[in-house]
Formats: sequence, structure tokens, C-alpha cells
Amino acid sequence: MSTIQKNYHVDEDLQRQADIILETMGLNTSTAITMFLTRIVSEEKFPFTPEVVVSPTRAKNREKILEQASRLPNKTLDFSNTEDVSEFFDD
Repeated sequence: MSTIQKNYHVDEDLQRQADIILETMGLNTSTAITMFLTRIVSEEKFPFTPEVVVSPTRAKNREKILEQASRLPNKTLDFSNTEDVSEFFDD
């Protein structure tokens, strides 16, 4: 089996925490990623159900944004119209 080297962008703190946990399991990041990808290939699906956990702060901010958006006028812009293009970029 030949290997390739890939670069991924990962939050530095997340990587550091994962490295500590993986080390206690006798693993490194490369082995963990290989295990993860092997499961995806063998099961032909994600090996777990991804979930989005919304913090109370994030939920409150989302509600505030939706409330503000509901007060905006419902207008469809026609970008072939120069006035609509100007309005879009002026806001």
C-alpha cells in the first residue's frame, strides 16, 4: 500500500486536545484519520451521525438575526437593472 501526504486545516486547540487523547489510546492523528477513512470506505457512509450542537448563546444570536431579518422588506433584486445593483452595493 502506498501512502500520500495531505494537508488539512484544523483548529490548533482541537488538534492539541485530540493528540493528547489519542496518545492515551496509543494512537497518533495519522492512524486515527486512517481508521476513520477505512470505516467510511467499508461502510460506505459516515461511521457516526453528525450532529450540530447549538450553544445557548448561538441560539440566542440566531433568534436575534431571524427577528431582524423578518423586519426587512421582502424585495427581489434584478441584477440586470442598474438601480437594483446600486441598491445592493449601497446597503
